[in-house]
Amino acid sequence: MKILGISLDPSILDKESIPAQRIIKFGQNLDKYYLLVPTDKDQKSQLAANIFVESLGSHNKFFLFFKIYKRISEIIKNEKFDLLTTQDAYFLSLILIFLSRKHGIKFEVQIHGFEKYHGLRKLLANYSLRQADIIRTVSIKTKEYLVDNFSIPAKKIYVSPVFVDRQKIENSKNEFSLRDLYQNDFIFLTVGRLVPVKNIVLQIRAIKKLNLDKVKLVIVGEGPDKANLQALVARENLNKSIIFVDGYIKNLADYYKSADCLLITSNMEGYCMVVAEAVLADLPVIMTDVGCANDLVENNINGFVIPINNLDVLVAKMKKVVEDQKLLTEFKTRHTAYKEKILSQQALSDIIIDNWQKVIYGHEK
Repeated sequence: MKILGISLDPSILDKESIPAQRIIKFGQNLDKYYLLVPTDKDQKSQLAANIFVESLGSHNKFFLFFKIYKRISEIIKNEKFDLLTTQDAYFLSLILIFLSRKHGIKFEVQIHGFEKYHGLRKLLANYSLRQADIIRTVSIKTKEYLVDNFSIPAKKIYVSPVFVDRQKIENSKNEFSLRDLYQNDFIFLTVGRLVPVKNIVLQIRAIKKLNLDKVKLVIVGEGPDKANLQALVARENLNKSIIFVDGYIKNLADYYKSADCLLITSNMEGYCMVVAEAVLADLPVIMTDVGCANDLVENNINGFVIPINNLDVLVAKMKKVVEDQKLLTEFKTRHTAYKEKILSQQALSDIIIDNWQKVIYGHEK
């Protein structure tokens, strides 16, 4: 199979990057894999004999749109491809929809989350999803959302979760421990981009309302909402209870393994890789009903799944895990069964390849 796609991750241009290495392994299953990436400059990279990455740049999004269209048209004119795929369900999808219909090529759109699905973007996504021959999602909940809110036939959608490096988490050397810093405290941990959709404000308010001594919330992540969150913590006089970890953390496994409970209070998630990593590290989870909730974390089995943006329920569940050490231990023990749901890179590749074979040739591999 020959696949041509539009990626939104410029790091794949670097052959040594983790995303590029994953693409190299995945591309071994294909005859050719050609990826274009919208960036601010033109650049080409050959990751393997059959894997090519090309970035197209422009400071004007309007011109970049047509530049991408022109370049893909040139590539398709010179070589036959079996499938066009993109991570963007909005404007970039329009390019591939038009070219797929013009040249008789199958079209796939990948859906990783819904945090930008409103206004014009929602209209574009609705159109792209209906035009796609096949749709890839990252969780069962995301698939259900597409079926319920976009009226997409379930048979058109397949689930291929985000790859999580199981060995990296399970085999970490434990070079750092939160327990060394906060020896006698119960440590809640949250990890992720600091943006409004993550609703970290709810966690801050929960710590305030919980009002328990010897409880810490450690926030790991960067993002545009960080300054606002820090200001809120200062206004609420919670600087001793809520700690922001600055900068990029290379080994999150050390944090997962030395905390007591992970908090995820997002209003929306595609998958939530952080939860998968916590499960692998035997860290109990309290999370909103988003992403991999009810798949990797089941309510009152190996954690708590709570309603979105419900402060009272969040506080009650936080209080429960702080006070009930036996329950916390049971949650950790029960993680074992859910670890097997976290698939290897080869298993995830097989899911994608099988579905591509099905839509292109009418049968699986």
